[in-house]
Amino acid sequence: MHEHILIIGGTGMLKATSIALADRCNLLTSVARTERSLNALDQALARPGVFHHLLPLDWTEPATFLDLLVRHLNRVGQPSLVLAWLHQDEFGPRIAAALAPRCGTGDFFQVRGSAAADPTSNAESLFEANTVPTCMRFHQIILGFHFTGNHSRWLNDAEISAGVLAAIDHPKDKTIIGTVTPWSAHP
Repeated sequence: MHEHILIIGGTGMLKATSIALADRCNLLTSVARTERSLNALDQALARPGVFHHLLPLDWTEPATFLDLLVRHLNRVGQPSLVLAWLHQDEFGPRIAAALAPRCGTGDFFQVRGSAAADPTSNAESLFEANTVPTCMRFHQIILGFHFTGNHSRWLNDAEISAGVLAAIDHPKDKTIIGTVTPWSAHP
């Protein structure tokens, strides 16, 4: 059981993951761009004992996002688990670094799109070039695709949520949900 879990971008395809993680903590902070999506998630949470902070922040303005996030965490305390689904991969290590001065031991899981597994991408250098605080264990969760015979499709929300929860339960440096090979078969 975690005292505090922080989820960034968990109101859409990761909504089921957010609901499941709410059962594993006393305090949940949900960050999304709109109050509407945060309110919908809040109404879906069934566990009465969890205290849920709704934090509408726009990560397209990184400096403001980081400042307001850090202020919030200074008030409520450091999370022991962070799950982040961001549309800019480079922002994950920046968030982790911003948490470093207040860092306790914890896990930071960053969900990344399948393009991170493209053999022509430079995905690994993203994390080598950025400083991730040593007090956090940083994990990448790469979303792949489903491939059978000559047919491929993107993963659905249920498959993604189940895979993310499994990755959190059995943490590795890098987890791939679905497959990314052969890359030429991606949808």
